Amino acid sequence: MDTDTAQQTGMTGDMTRQDMTGPASGHERIVPQRDGESGEVPVHTKWLCTITMMVFGLLLDIVQPAMQTNQYSQGTVGFNWCIFSFLVGLVAIIIIPYRSKYPEQMFWVACLLVVIFPLDSLLAIMMFTSTLARRNQRAVAIRSTIMVTAVSLWSQLRDARQAPNASVWKIFFSEPRDDKEAPIIVTTNQTTINWAATIVTLSAIAVATLIGLYIRSRASLDVANLKTDETQNHAATLENALSSKQVSEAIAAEAHDTLAHSLTLISLNANVVVIQAEQLRRQMEAGDAQRNPDRPAVDYDNIRDTAASIHEKATDIQRQAKNALNDAHSIIGMLKNPRTALQALAPNDETSMTRESLEGLINDAKASGMKIATWIDIHQLSELNPTISKVAYRAVQEGLTNARRHAPGQEVSLELTAAPQLGVHIHISNETAGGHGLAEVSQGGRTDATNWPMQEQQPDTGGNGLPGLKERARAVGGKCEYGVDSRRHFTLEMSLPWLSNTAEPVKPS
Repeated sequence: MDTDTAQQTGMTGDMTRQDMTGPASGHERIVPQRDGESGEVPVHTKWLCTITMMVFGLLLDIVQPAMQTNQYSQGTVGFNWCIFSFLVGLVAIIIIPYRSKYPEQMFWVACLLVVIFPLDSLLAIMMFTSTLARRNQRAVAIRSTIMVTAVSLWSQLRDARQAPNASVWKIFFSEPRDDKEAPIIVTTNQTTINWAATIVTLSAIAVATLIGLYIRSRASLDVANLKTDETQNHAATLENALSSKQVSEAIAAEAHDTLAHSLTLISLNANVVVIQAEQLRRQMEAGDAQRNPDRPAVDYDNIRDTAASIHEKATDIQRQAKNALNDAHSIIGMLKNPRTALQALAPNDETSMTRESLEGLINDAKASGMKIATWIDIHQLSELNPTISKVAYRAVQEGLTNARRHAPGQEVSLELTAAPQLGVHIHISNETAGGHGLAEVSQGGRTDATNWPMQEQQPDTGGNGLPGLKERARAVGGKCEYGVDSRRHFTLEMSLPWLSNTAEPVKPS
């Protein structure tokens, strides 16, 4: 029987068999094909199996022609036909190695040889097993089974009906002989021999069928496993790509939150320094003109106060520039080491909403000259989930930064409540100056025209901070809305769920 084994091969596209330079290469590689395209099953045959099949096929192919020569005299047509059949049996086994590439064709060749020449049916049965293993089409299996059954029965019954000295089956059912010259005595009748040949033949075909189906199922299972592995690898690749994209987006958001906040403070304080320096210059010019009695006396106390204010602002600028530089180095470090970026982006004391960090944001804003009216009612912040705490901190930071950038000089109202029973609610509003927030509103802010009439104006700066903030709130199950009303007041509102610091944020469905 054919003892082929399944070959595990790589899967990179449609299944095609690579051309073989010789019959049944011992390392035949099969590229699996999509199911149902050709009915081929990738089966690899070992050389040892091929050699074993050739040996048994040769022995049985030459036995029947050799025995049938006993009933003919030398030189007769029957004798010569048996000798020719013997030679055909010697060379017929060369079709066995080609079954890997042409299983169905070799099966039909074997059937034709067995029908025409007095050869044993083992060759056809082996080719039948190979066909059944390598082709999963129902029509091929049905016609191959019918053909191999008919051909095998023909071969075995043909041998069973020969003379006792020319029949393998009758030799099997004969009495033992001490003298080879003694006549062969068959111990049973022809009908019994025919039935025995039929039963053995059908049993051999049944075993061959089971072997073929087993080889096919094992090869198909290997293909299915390879497809599963390929799908899992592809899914892992997509997951890595998605993770990389999420890391990139998180780094970009971190850069916007930290650098934009620091650089805005630097810009505002630098403007204050410029104004105060200009005032000091004018006062010094007045001092140079003191000799003119028409000029008022110089107020040196005011000059000292202005110089001290300039020094304070310059110190603030120095500190803020140092913070911005540290933030830039942190962002560059995350870009150089993406694997550690998620750890660096995790919430910490500086980026979570605590009383200290909240006071720091408000004090920095006031130090830059911003007018802020605050109403804060917070409880048990230490028990708030770190991820939600960071989103809330970034919301306050983004709201104050946008107000400083787009509405300098306008008073800002900040309302913040946080409690386990109420969740986290942030409300930041200010009068607009030159269309503050309209660019970001046009990119995806509040759309409730009843409560917040939208102003259809052209975007000014195209900022991305508020849309990113809205996405962060949605990711943790919260909601963020922003927009400009008919009174030209820009409002940012965010509501976040309260989760304990041991819980994971709930993803929105």
